[in-house]
Amino acid sequence: AHKRLLPLAYVYVFWSVLRFTLFALFPALPSRDTDIPPADPLSLVMLPVLPASLYWFLYALGLFTLVLWLVRRVPRRILITGTAVISTLFTSGMVNTHTIAWNRIGALLFFFAVGVLFSREILAAMRTAGVRHLAILAIAYIGIVLGLFVFRGAARIPFVVLVGQCIGVAALLVASKLLARL
Repeated sequence: AHKRLLPLAYVYVFWSVLRFTLFALFPALPSRDTDIPPADPLSLVMLPVLPASLYWFLYALGLFTLVLWLVRRVPRRILITGTAVISTLFTSGMVNTHTIAWNRIGALLFFFAVGVLFSREILAAMRTAGVRHLAILAIAYIGIVLGLFVFRGAARIPFVVLVGQCIGVAALLVASKLLARL
């Protein structure tokens, strides 16, 4: 907790207070907040349960770290399946918290879990990934995106969006590796 959670909590609270102060001092600044206006003192009170839409990812990193630590003895297969189901519930629209932050947190839990639980396997796969892999992934990703564009209702089918996201992330990882060589 001291090394991983407290720094995230500190940054999250610090930037949230700084943001609140900025909007309180300059109320005419435009904001895209849909949950609680950034200059409303309630936004500070609600920080532990309703992350500011701008800093939700800091909250998510701390929450994901805590959750995965709490369930660290659960077999990886069960954790990945559980997080895939949770993320799919959010990306398919079956679960909607009506807050940007919590919807994103729910949708992205799977990817954090994959990164933590399968980092060695991902790094090993990246060692052998090349241009051919990138081409295959890019074609698959474009196919899924086009399929979702043509058949808009397919996004509500469980796991369709998650599969597309996985292919997209894999393509970006391979592309990053190849670009790093340049």
